Amino acid sequence: MKKFIAIFLVVSLMLTVAACSKKKENPDNQDPIIVNPSNPDQTDPNQEKPVEDPKNDPVVVGPVTPVLIKPSDSSKLVTEANGDVYKVVTRWINGTYSTSETIADSHGYKAMISITLVDGKITVVFFDEISKNGTSKRNDATYNAGFKNLYGFSIADAISILEKRLVAKQNPSNVDTLSSATITSNRFISLAVKTLQSVPVETIRILVSSAQPDPVNPDEDDDLDLIIENPGDDVVTAPTGDGDWEEKTPVDPPVEDPKDPVEDPQEPIGTNTKLVAYGQPYKVRVVGATDSRGYFPLLEVSVNSSGVITSVYYDEAKADGTLKSANPNYYPTFVAANNMTMGDLYKIYEEHFKTTGTTEGIDATTGATNVHKNFLALATKAMMLEPSTRLTVYGNSASSYTPLMTVTIGTNGEIQNVLYDEIHDVNGSSKVANLNSSTPYFSQLLTRAFIKLDEIFKIYEFKFMHQANLESVDTVTNATRSINAFTLLSNQISKMISLTASPNIAAKLPVYGDPYTIKAVGTTLQGWTPYLIVNVAKDGTIRTVVYDEVDSLGMKKSDTLTTGNVTPTVYSGYRLAFNYYADYFKRYGSLNGIENHTTVNSISGLHASFAALVQQVLTPSSNVEITLTKDVASTAWRPELKIIVNEEGILTYAFYNEYRDGRLSKVEDPNYYPAMKDKNPDGYSIQQVFAMYDAYLVANGNIDDIDTVSGATSLHNTYSGFVAQLKEMILNRIITAPIPESTEPEVVAVEPEEAIEDPS
Repeated sequence: MKKFIAIFLVVSLMLTVAACSKKKENPDNQDPIIVNPSNPDQTDPNQEKPVEDPKNDPVVVGPVTPVLIKPSDSSKLVTEANGDVYKVVTRWINGTYSTSETIADSHGYKAMISITLVDGKITVVFFDEISKNGTSKRNDATYNAGFKNLYGFSIADAISILEKRLVAKQNPSNVDTLSSATITSNRFISLAVKTLQSVPVETIRILVSSAQPDPVNPDEDDDLDLIIENPGDDVVTAPTGDGDWEEKTPVDPPVEDPKDPVEDPQEPIGTNTKLVAYGQPYKVRVVGATDSRGYFPLLEVSVNSSGVITSVYYDEAKADGTLKSANPNYYPTFVAANNMTMGDLYKIYEEHFKTTGTTEGIDATTGATNVHKNFLALATKAMMLEPSTRLTVYGNSASSYTPLMTVTIGTNGEIQNVLYDEIHDVNGSSKVANLNSSTPYFSQLLTRAFIKLDEIFKIYEFKFMHQANLESVDTVTNATRSINAFTLLSNQISKMISLTASPNIAAKLPVYGDPYTIKAVGTTLQGWTPYLIVNVAKDGTIRTVVYDEVDSLGMKKSDTLTTGNVTPTVYSGYRLAFNYYADYFKRYGSLNGIENHTTVNSISGLHASFAALVQQVLTPSSNVEITLTKDVASTAWRPELKIIVNEEGILTYAFYNEYRDGRLSKVEDPNYYPAMKDKNPDGYSIQQVFAMYDAYLVANGNIDDIDTVSGATSLHNTYSGFVAQLKEMILNRIITAPIPESTEPEVVAVEPEEAIEDPS
């Protein structure tokens, strides 16, 4: 018996030791151990977990597996009657698409996701959860530290893993959830499915082989955008040729302004004639330093879609267009000594680099060592796609026009200029240059979409120049092919070189102490009333800008569809133009310089209306609605005071209220703060006090002489602070409404119910 007991004790001891030596759970374990930070070997059962509560969160998605039916990536070959063979592919349309939750969870967070699609593939994913005050969960150091202390990994780590899994799997239905972060995982998967389900698809046909090319009539413009019946009809054919449309007469001034007139010498470049292929033909133009005689070296290298060098051009030029190669008598000593002109020497460099893809094997010529140094330096810069370059990318020819996009990039990678156009394949004419021609396409575009093609191009150029991408850009019917081509080319440029977006993200307006929103209303013309809404942060930074026009029924002009029997239906140019003006004002705080891009003159009165409303926002005096508020936590009451000044400059309306997430406002809740009636001799409810202050402000334009109501001291201080700001903004310049007989409103107090919270 004693032996049995001894064996039992030994076994029990072994099991105890094994349990104590058990490793802490890894991130994939469903039930991680909570560790006491003061003693890593001791669990802390009282420590609060920094995670959401799925029981009280209406937006949390349960552990289900959403199913996404994505467009087929497979392709099929189709042979036309004339013998042409096309590859037909159905895929998602390129772009960046975003979705956000509309309801916050019990902790005040709303999840959002952004997915970028290129050539039907998911290339970039960004997910986060944002609190009511704008705090990012993945960037919240305190939250992530607490989470990592509990589970061994941060919520930012979990989000990064989910993003990478979606890019790898290409389908959220195939993304596995992360244990210990199942709520975040399910929100991520659910939003990804919702986003991708809303992405439009396109069916494209890529020309594989042509039996016999159709003859091109340069006088005919059969733009496909006029006959699109469905997305599949917008044919994009494979690129042909090197796309080198420019003559060898560059006259642009130099990009750089360096001190040294000679480029730093570089080691010879030795590879082969094939450079990096990015999918579309491209041309790189680099410019060197200006010497004491006013000449600067320039080099252009054209590369086709397969990465093969198709042309090389080198010269030395002046800003007025003078070329050394055009003057056979330039540097007569060199000509006599070498029996060739400078232009002949340049051709030797050009041909060698084109045929070999290297600068190796070229010896410096007596009397032209600077040419040798400059060519090597520029060739290096061109091949490495270094800053201070001008990059041109060519699209796929369609309807006898080839799109091209040229971007000038500064020393820090910032985009200095963007130019988009479409060039005729035969006569080299420009679409932008021919906008005033009698070609039906241009007049039909204006009639159907209410905007001109060059204005669309200029707006897209502005967007790309300031964003370094084309996110959140509106599409216009009858110009879908051009817009798709612009997107394709801009995506390739972004892949080729690292771009820096414009520092002009948001301008600043006058600071008054608290965040505010101004809505300015303009003059009604032809049944449409323009308005401009500007939301400004506490430090004066413009948060959002909205411009639109409404009719008497409340219909927005930006919702106007294009005319004509066009499928699919897309919004007209109004939305594109309105958002462009709003974006410009947000970035610069005025319209100064907008004429350097476009003023969208095709939309009559737009520029004048917007300019007038900007003045009303900057110096409000009439026909405005102003709302003051405070930035508070989502769990606190947010005060708000709104006033309206009519077109005659008279204060006609004031309304004060306080709001809190998930609760009725104080005005809406008749049972809020019942003790208020007992704290003042007149028995006013808090709602009556609000109304009393509003009526007094409308009647007097201030609340200087109003008596503080007992029990509402906090209200008086907040209201007084708002009025002080309004005086500076507008009240000191306007007329108050006629004073009524009594400023005490007739408000019927509702008897409170029991168990009401203390407002403090």
